[in-house]
Amino acid sequence: VVPHPEDRRKWREDLDPKIGIVHALAREFDAKLVPLDALFQKACQDNPPAWWAGDGVHPSLAGHTLIARVWLEVMDLVSPADPVG
Repeated sequence: VVPHPEDRRKWREDLDPKIGIVHALAREFDAKLVPLDALFQKACQDNPPAWWAGDGVHPSLAGHTLIARVWLEVMDLVSPADPVG
């Protein structure tokens, strides 16, 4: 969830504990994790939240591209230094 529209900020109260559980399960089961929440929070520092998800939840084309890129990195299929394309 990105902070757009403004009411999405209140959703953090419910979402944050669930994100913590997902991270704990990934550690417990030595699973690869694509940390989407942290990824989008950081991305929102570079572009407005609506750029990544117009309704605050469902990714835009830019958001899907970001997810795909990081998924490939986490799965060790590309290096962060590899050009996008």
